[in-house]
Parts: sequence; C-alpha cells; structure tokens
Amino acid sequence: MPLVTLIIPVYNAARYLRRCLDSVLAQDFADMEVLVLNDGSKDRSLEICREYEKKDSRIRVVDKENTGVSDTRNRGMQLAEGKYLQFMDSDDWLTPDATSSLVQAAEEDDCDLVIADFYRVNGAHYAEKKHIRTTHVMGREEFALEMADDPSDYYYGVMWNKLYRRSVVEEHGLACDTSLNWCEDFLFNLRFIRYGDRFRAIQKPIYYYMKRRGSLVSTESISVDAVKLRFELLERYKDLYQSMGLYEEHKLKINSYIVSVAKDGTVGIISPNKQKLDPEDVIPEGYRSGYQHVEHTFDPVYDQDSKILILGTFPSVKSREQNFYYGHPQNRFWKVMARLTGEPVPDTVEQKKEMLLKHHIAVWDVVQSCDIIGSSDSSIRNVVPADLGRILSDSRVAKIFANGDKAYKLYQKYCRKETGIPAVKLPSTSPANAIFTLDRLTDTWEELIYGKEEKKMAFEKAKEYLKQFGLENRILVFDTSSATVDLAAQAVGCEPARIAKTLSFKVGDDCVLIVAAGDARIDNSKYKAQFHTKAKMLAPEEVEILVGHAIGGVCPFGVKEGVKVYLDVSLRRFESVYPACGSSNSAVELTLSELETASGSEGWIDVCK
Repeated sequence: MPLVTLIIPVYNAARYLRRCLDSVLAQDFADMEVLVLNDGSKDRSLEICREYEKKDSRIRVVDKENTGVSDTRNRGMQLAEGKYLQFMDSDDWLTPDATSSLVQAAEEDDCDLVIADFYRVNGAHYAEKKHIRTTHVMGREEFALEMADDPSDYYYGVMWNKLYRRSVVEEHGLACDTSLNWCEDFLFNLRFIRYGDRFRAIQKPIYYYMKRRGSLVSTESISVDAVKLRFELLERYKDLYQSMGLYEEHKLKINSYIVSVAKDGTVGIISPNKQKLDPEDVIPEGYRSGYQHVEHTFDPVYDQDSKILILGTFPSVKSREQNFYYGHPQNRFWKVMARLTGEPVPDTVEQKKEMLLKHHIAVWDVVQSCDIIGSSDSSIRNVVPADLGRILSDSRVAKIFANGDKAYKLYQKYCRKETGIPAVKLPSTSPANAIFTLDRLTDTWEELIYGKEEKKMAFEKAKEYLKQFGLENRILVFDTSSATVDLAAQAVGCEPARIAKTLSFKVGDDCVLIVAAGDARIDNSKYKAQFHTKAKMLAPEEVEILVGHAIGGVCPFGVKEGVKVYLDVSLRRFESVYPACGSSNSAVELTLSELETASGSEGWIDVCK
C-alpha cells in the first residue's frame, strides 16, 4: 500500500498539464500513487495524461465522463489506497519537497491533517501566502480557533495545501458535495475538522496556485448565488463551533464569516514580497500569435561506440526543413566540430554523420516536442523531453554536454534525474552568441570536452587507493555507462539491489557519504535520529569539489580528506556488493568485510527503508 495517494482532477487543462505532472515526477518522495482523473476533457488533456502514465508506473489515469470537480475528487477518494490523501489542481504545480514535507510532519506527530503555506501566482510573479505560525501539534479546538481569525482565507478553504488521513474520510463517509460548484472544498474541510483529532501547520510553501481569469473566486463578490451559498455555509460553519462548545464565547468572530472576503494571496503590482517565476514555469493565459506545436522528426546520431553526447535544445526552422541538426548556415556547430576532430567541414548529411561517428560523438536534442514560435528557444513551452535512455543503453556514452544555456537548463529540468549523468554547459554555437568568436568557441569546447591539462582521473585515484588492500584486480570496467543503479546492474549482470550506491550529504560542516543497497531509499525520520538534522544531499556541482568524484562515479574510495563514510544495513542482505570505482563505467565486487575495510567506514547505520 502506498503511503500517499495524490488525486488530480483534469478538465481541458492541456496548456498547463505538463507543468503540473512534471512537478509530480520531480517530487523527492517516491512512496505514492498518483490518480489522474480526466473529467471528460475535450482538448488534448487525456493524450497528455496517457503520455505520463507510460513514463511512471505510479501514475494511473482514469478517463470518465464530465461530472464536475467534486464528483471527480470523490471518485479519486474511492479509488485511493494510500494512508494519506493529497490533492492538486491540474493548472498548478508543486515544490519538489511538497509531499515529503507534508508526510514528514504527519508521520512525526501522528497527525490527521497537515496544512502548509503556498505561493500565489499572478502572471510571471508569485508571493508566499501563510497563516498559522504555531509549530506544535494542535487539537481540534485550537485549530478551529486559528481558522476563526480568517475563515475565508484560501489557506483554510482549499484542499491542495493539505494532507488528510484517509481513514478519517472513510470512517465518517466524507465526500465533496456534488451539488456545489463553489466552496465545496471548504465544506469538505469543515466536515473533516469535526472528526480529526491532531492537526499541524508547517511554515513552508509547498504549492504554486495560479488563479486564471474568469475563475469563480474572481466573481464571488458580485454573485447573488454566492451570497445565498455563503448564508448556507455560515450555518454549517457555526455548527462546527457549536459542536465543540466554542460558539457562545466566540460568536461575534464566527458570525463575521458572512462579511469576510475570500483571500487567495493575490500578488499586487507593488507587493513587497513578490518574486519572479522561473521563465520555464510561466505559461501565458493566451499564447501570442505564431505558436505551433512541433514534433522532432529526425533520429539522433550515435552508434555503439559513441562516448560523448552533445545535446541541442530543439531543431530550428532551417534544421526542420533540412531534416538534420544545425541546418542554419550561420550556426557554427559543424565548423567547431571539424576543428576539434581535424576533419574538413562536412557538407552533406552523410558526411556530417560520418565525422561524428568516426570520433565517437553522439548528437541529439533535449526536446522531443514543444510549442514554439519559429526558431525561438526562449518561446518554448509544453516540453516533452527526448528519451535519452535510448542512447545511453545502446552506446558507451558516459559524458553529456549541452550546447548553450537553454539546452543545459532544459536538460537539468527534464532529463538529469532520469539519466543520472550531470551535463557540462558549452557556449552556444548559435550566431546570436556573437561574443564568442569561432576561435574562442573552439578553444572553449576543446577544453571542456577533452581537457587541456593533464589530470589524474578519479578512476585512477580510486584504483590506486584499492591497490593498498590488494583489490585493484577486482575492478570491472565496462564499455557502457554504469552511472545509475539500473545501468550498473545491467553492466554487471546482477539485480539492482546489489549495486552499492553512494549518496552524498552535508551534515553541518561535514561531508558524509552513505553507501546503501541499490533499492534502498533514505528514511527521513531515521536519518534525522542518526544525524540530528534533516537529510540534505549535496548539489551536483558540490559533489566533485567536496568528495573528489563526479556524479555517476561517486564511491567511498580515495575520497577527499575529512569525508566521513557510513554503511547502511540495507547492504547486509548480500555476501558481496558492487560499488562504483570513481568513473561512470566501472565497479568493483567486494564482500561486506572488504567494503568495510576499504571504505574506512565510521560504522554501520540504519537510515534507509
């Protein structure tokens, strides 16, 4: 049974849906099922839902006739199997730690409901919306009195900034009222509060809420139906406080609900705390003219001997016309590659392919399809990333380079997690990058791709380190990448769990490595009990600097002075395991005793699940 069921009703949300589902896939919490319920959409929403269902086995798509958001949420709750329920709207998106933050609070304090701050988005800006500042666990009465201070605040009314214990919903037959098309979520929350015992607020934003033009909240103040409904809701609202014996003492505050104004954290023009969104997350209400949905129509260039992969963003108009990469005559890609390889500048597609393959270079783009205006990378929206695993599994590629800042950012956002390989950003060969002359471009590419200074590679350092234990002859070097657990298991020929992955963390001023089984995941509660702090992994750019090995080849051998190594008990299922050996195409088979000795381990710990 999954710990969390995330329920997402979808209706005609094609423009925003990929942003929503990408944020779900980017969660740092894995023990969840995602129910995406298509409520009879008439646009491409169902097609996009199916696309993501194929990407991740946790996603389950339910296609149903249009019955409205309340009935759709109810259907999701009926199908849910998780201990907790989380909700999301299809035009909004989550912070990467949204689910883990909610779950951690619920599990630590055995809570029935956890509520969190959120971001209110307006165009290209957002601001934080918060309310409860109390950090301890609250009983029903204390939580209700907090709500009485501002009951019309979206913070209390909506379902998407909360985590609910499912057993409370089931035991009391709670559901959204299908006769309502406004405030149905607030009514659900009132019912839930009546039966919940333990409540907690976390003081961090976990959700980006975008109010679109024409939404009900924007017309609430002038709607006659809304006024009538508000009087009906007041009776339900009063009833909650009467059931707890709080009404008489606080009736003036409680009755003020009838004249309170819904607050969703609107970002005003002069909001002092507004911030600017990442341009990738900005999706205009109406696209300006010129946008087209375009598919990438030609294959990547690579073969089984390719060793490096160079990624562009998306083919330009000229490239799409020629059906091949870098077709604009002013783009300097082919001139740079000719200089780097010592070959003549190629003219035909066949000559270009021949040059690349001869020098073990693969070429592709990050984006498989998108909405775009002409050749403008900055206009790209609704990205579907290319399946880079196709190249990585069929070649010897161990290094990835991005041609320009846009390609690099899109790779980091859509592909980095899947490949497990960090990309190196190269200056763009586009004619727009005029500050780089052809000579400067060539020199910079040569240094970043091949290196100009002699360096002792991390692999050699790890090998030399293992030599003192007589283990250097155990090292395995592969013709394919072993940068991820799955790729390493394929290369070795073992089950993924026997791959001893090395995870890098920052604990105070110390760098800590935890070697764990390939199928193990960090348990936040256990980690905090062991290290007395929340788990914080090193950023990719920090790993090589602090550890001495790059992502894809991190291991506990030959690391920098002061790095502490721990072994997780998840490894004890096996007589021998396979940690990496300093590179993204190597491993070494060691018994647990040998691993303990060679790693200089501080000891065995239990921080995984």
